[in-house]
Amino acid sequence: MLIWELKGCDGMANEEKKYTKEDILEMLADKKPVVKNKKKDNFTKHLVVFIIFLNIVFAIAIMWLVFLTSYEPSALVVAFYSFTTVQLWNMAFIKKQKEMTKRTEISTYNEIKEEF
Repeated sequence: MLIWELKGCDGMANEEKKYTKEDILEMLADKKPVVKNKKKDNFTKHLVVFIIFLNIVFAIAIMWLVFLTSYEPSALVVAFYSFTTVQLWNMAFIKKQKEMTKRTEISTYNEIKEEF
């Protein structure tokens, strides 16, 4: 009989718990599928659209300001576009990291399932 020893699982600190093949297959069968949080995804999409809209409005406002005063606030333009660019890159990075984590979890799950 195959017995796996897992340390520190199921809230048991520094204790060993032994699982049989049947126990592990039962745990895998009971695992619920990952459900995407659509509300959070919609928030990110809306935020990206809002930032792009804000960039367009800012560009129009700066052009109007230059037309009226013949003065370009270059430091403000650089700071604003730097800020919005960093925000968009950070959201993309976070999304990529979440997808990588999800892929790792799925591949680990499949590897364990294939062993049995």
